[in-house]
Formats: sequence, C-alpha cells, structure tokens
Amino acid sequence: MEVAFIRPTSYLKVVGDGSRYHLVLAQEVLRDGDYTKYYLDKSKQGDTLILDNGAAEDEDLSWDELDDAICCVEPTIVAAQDIIFGGKRSLERTFKHVMHLKERFPEPPAIMGIPQLDDKAPTMEGMISGFLACYKAMDSSSDIQMIGISKYAVPGGATREVLIQRLEKMRVKKPIHLLGLSPADGALEPLMYRKSKLDIRGIDSSHFILHAMQLLPPTAWEAGSIKNRGERFMKMEASMFPSLEVVELRLNQYAELLSDV
Repeated sequence: MEVAFIRPTSYLKVVGDGSRYHLVLAQEVLRDGDYTKYYLDKSKQGDTLILDNGAAEDEDLSWDELDDAICCVEPTIVAAQDIIFGGKRSLERTFKHVMHLKERFPEPPAIMGIPQLDDKAPTMEGMISGFLACYKAMDSSSDIQMIGISKYAVPGGATREVLIQRLEKMRVKKPIHLLGLSPADGALEPLMYRKSKLDIRGIDSSHFILHAMQLLPPTAWEAGSIKNRGERFMKMEASMFPSLEVVELRLNQYAELLSDV
C-alpha cells in the first residue's frame, strides 16, 4: 500500500517522505504558489497525484476552481465532488461533476468517486446499506476509475474495516484509496487490510507527520498525542526542533511499513 503524507508547505522540500504517491489539496493549490510548484514538479517527474476536492476540509470549491487546480498541477487522478453524509444526493453530485470533467477536458485525469452514507437513515445497517449502494453504482460506472473510501463514510459505532469486509463479499473490482486515517487506530488501520482481497492502493493523512513530530516510531502510536490539525497546519514553519532528520526518518519508516500491505 502506498502512503500519501499531507505535510505543511514548509516541510515539503526539507523533509523527504520516501513516497511517490501524493494527495494534493485543491484549496492549497489555489492559494499557495510554492505548494503548487512542488506538486507540479512531482507530476512532471511521473509521481501519482490525487487531487482532492476539498469537501472533507469544508471547502465549497466550484467546478471552475477545481478545473483551475487541475490545470495547475496536472494530477493523475481527481476526486469528483461529493457531499459528506450526503448519500444519494452526493452520488448525484458526483456523476454531474464527472460529466462536467469529461466535457471540460478532452483527456481528463482518471476520476475517483467517493461514496457517502446517508446519516439520516434510521439505523446503522441502513447507513451502511446506503453507502454500499452508492459504492456499487460507482464501481459499475465506466466513467469512474478509482473509489475513495473516506474515514467519514463510517457511521458512529462502526469502523472502516466493517465496510471493507462488506465490500469483499460484493466482489468489487476497482482500485481503492483510503481517504484519511483514524487517529485512534493510527498506522495499525492499514495493517488490518494486509490480507484483504480488495485492490487497496493507498492511504493519506496528516496524522503521520503529526505523529512523526512527536519523534515516536510507527509502532508506538499514541492516539492521545495526535490532535486534529488546526487551521494553521498548512502554514506551520519547519523548525530545527523537533529534529527534521528524525521526522524524515519516521516518515520513511511509515512508507516502508505500509509497502508490505
């Protein structure tokens, strides 16, 4: 499994991460020239870039803004628009955006669909069933090449592992990217999928670097030391403390650990 490390812009060039697989935040592409240049260079070097759509960051980006971000970094894959907890409404928005991308770009990037549960369903099983129905619609569409399973796709009291197990029984075929990492499970979550029959290509998170900055090894994940990244996370300045060499070492250890999954 590949790992995409979400890092503050100031850490991009001073801390290597041993990965050629990246999740790129569309809103940062539109705001930060240094961030944009870094990932455009990565694209031209042949790295895999997944352009996120901003929904999980509460960024209501327009189609035009996402088009601009695509032009700026030339991603391999673009996440079509979705609505967190939107169920069928999210599915409809996704397919409308897919049609727009096909019309706007003669040769569009590969498109990732992100199925969502409907949090208005009266039961947990209803939420999961709604998610699986959305997933099946995307998995059967020739216009969608990858599926993203968000950490927000999980109803309260369940885990993403439950969804993975249900999907295995459905024999879905398309490659999967895991969007976000549970702070509680940490690096252990992707290790759960070591024997999965699904084609899980990668996972992304900012928690990897937040944990690395505690100077702790991957196997000593301490959920209490990881907080949700603040609004200023992307603008954090790289400093000599904690040691940048140790942070880089820890990120490379994560990449090596998950490469066997």
